Amino acid sequence: MGKIVARMARRNTGYGRWPALEARIRLWLLRGLLETESWRPLYLGDAGEGYEDTEAFQMRRLLGLEALARNASRRTVLAAMRAALRATEAAEIDGLPGVQTLSAEIHLSAIEQEVLLFAALAKAAGLFRQGLQYMGKVRNRAEATALTAVCVGITSQEATAVLARGSVLAAVGLVTVEAQGYGSNLDDWLETAPDLLGHLLDPDLSAATLLASYLKTGGEPARSLADFNHLAHVIALARPLLKSAAAGRRGVNVLFYGPPGTGKTALARALAADLGMRLLEVAVTDADGDVLAPQGRARALRLVAHLAAHGQQAIVLFDEVEDYFREEYAFPGMVDRVGLGKGFSIDLLEQVASPVVWIGNKIDDIDPALLRRFSLACEIPPPPTVVRARLAAEYLTPLGLADHPLTERIARHEGLVPGLLAQAARTTALAAIEDCEARATYYAQVLNGLLAALGQAALPGREAAILGYDEAFVNADCDLMALIDGIGRLGCARILCVGAPGTGKSAWARHLALVLGRPLLTYRASDLLDPYLGMSERHMAEMFARARALPSVLLLDECDSFLRSRVGARHHWEVTQVNEMLTQMERFEGIFVATTNAREDIDEAAFRRFDRIVTFRPLVRDQRRALVTRILADQGMAVGLSLPETRLLDQCEGLTVGDVAAVLQGLRLEETWAAAGLVKAIYAAWRGRGRTDRRGMGFTAAMS
Repeated sequence: MGKIVARMARRNTGYGRWPALEARIRLWLLRGLLETESWRPLYLGDAGEGYEDTEAFQMRRLLGLEALARNASRRTVLAAMRAALRATEAAEIDGLPGVQTLSAEIHLSAIEQEVLLFAALAKAAGLFRQGLQYMGKVRNRAEATALTAVCVGITSQEATAVLARGSVLAAVGLVTVEAQGYGSNLDDWLETAPDLLGHLLDPDLSAATLLASYLKTGGEPARSLADFNHLAHVIALARPLLKSAAAGRRGVNVLFYGPPGTGKTALARALAADLGMRLLEVAVTDADGDVLAPQGRARALRLVAHLAAHGQQAIVLFDEVEDYFREEYAFPGMVDRVGLGKGFSIDLLEQVASPVVWIGNKIDDIDPALLRRFSLACEIPPPPTVVRARLAAEYLTPLGLADHPLTERIARHEGLVPGLLAQAARTTALAAIEDCEARATYYAQVLNGLLAALGQAALPGREAAILGYDEAFVNADCDLMALIDGIGRLGCARILCVGAPGTGKSAWARHLALVLGRPLLTYRASDLLDPYLGMSERHMAEMFARARALPSVLLLDECDSFLRSRVGARHHWEVTQVNEMLTQMERFEGIFVATTNAREDIDEAAFRRFDRIVTFRPLVRDQRRALVTRILADQGMAVGLSLPETRLLDQCEGLTVGDVAAVLQGLRLEETWAAAGLVKAIYAAWRGRGRTDRRGMGFTAAMS
């Protein structure tokens, strides 16, 4: 509707349906043009052919001066304008029904109504905007306020009060005066809510209809808060805060951030439903379907929050927060801006009338001055294994894939998020594939494509966890179950796992996270090392900060890369990296598991920072036999081993579960294999590869 109005405004006067609006425009322009002595462009002297098509002639028609001769003198034009002003001021100008209804609901005075219409028309009506430009450039906020006062017919003091940052119009988000470049036009200084004029011309306008016009509709149904048990720490912080904010407290802002698809919006919906509050999501498009600029969305947010505060208790949702708060880099010599300006953004956060949940993926570019003004900031990580398994079953069951092995593969992918599972399910349903296995393959391929696009690893292969995790096949120098119980009881620990590759160090850390019901944050050397000086240390600090914000299990593989002995270090940065890691470890109060294959390279000072050092050894003879027997049983084969086969296994000193997993990967290329084939393959791999060239790593060596 707003664009239609704007087009009509550019076509002659264009306000035949709204005589009250045309009368106001005439009154405002006559006052301003006469007061600023900027009416002279309306005098063209002896105008030639085509005069009726000129902008000045169209302006004369808008001002009620079309009866003037086209070559009327300046004195005649001035006299006619003064007469038109007296006649317009004497006439009674009706109000707009929609504006009157809205004003009664949000308590706008008569002056505020006039300024509201003035600003809306200044932004949307082309010919009116051109008339304002005749009045000259506006250099500062005071001049913008003064010129508005002249046109509307109020005092400068009244205009200053109506347009102040703390005024009703500004607080609601309807009209604000925003700083512009030196010498801008008045319409540039006046900023309004998106498509404001179109809404004001709606005769059925009310606070409810205006609110609805700025809300996003649709979306997935609200989940139960019980679906987010893995985020109990976030719920425990956010729920009481949002509940108390519903009592009318200003400036309550909750920030949920994390990778796309982790369920941030779904969590906000679940919180609102649990509290019995409406969730109002600020729209990303206008009434015509065009994308709103970040500034427009910010004003829509302020309007939604204000209107919501005067109705049913509600929580406002603002998605893609980084698009609004992203810094805008200016030209050299100019000041950088954040959103609508740091001052506006700070005021928005501190004065917003309803509780707001802000959703973002990355917050690295948000100014710290803004971040510190959030009431609460919580990272929403990918869900832990148990939750992934439940979500996988939830999305696969409608596809006829309940209890399919694909569920287990999804559960083992540490970085998989609910949004990807839902998208792959929708795509597979649309494909309407009849065969069950073909449908499962299609789902896996769609999911792998999405993962690849996001730079993540594909789903683990079917056989990747054929051995699973079984403490019977772990040869550690302590009681791992007792250790897990102690860690769970205390909620904090720093554990160093040492041992040869494939002995189960990382697998035990994953098992620890599974038992404790915590997400696993996995980092490797490649995730932290950076060629730029000081950046590796920064990545370390960020790693611990992220783990500190979540009740997770932090796993650092290849920790010897950062804890290498400082004796004999050749470069300063080698020492600073170790110092940073030691400092962060000492300050960390969560659960930290570090693994290394090279204990002899670890700095002596590092050992004092760990609560327990656990050594993982290769399988002993009885474990090797039991492992092969279990594999045969899982394959439905006879479990008995012949004497030659037993002797071969007994020779494999130093064999690890990772070695056996690598052998199974190769055997899957063969159609059939028996006990003799398995044992011979294990023996050949053990003898041929030696102890330093081992392809399998851990219990869950990649099999895909």
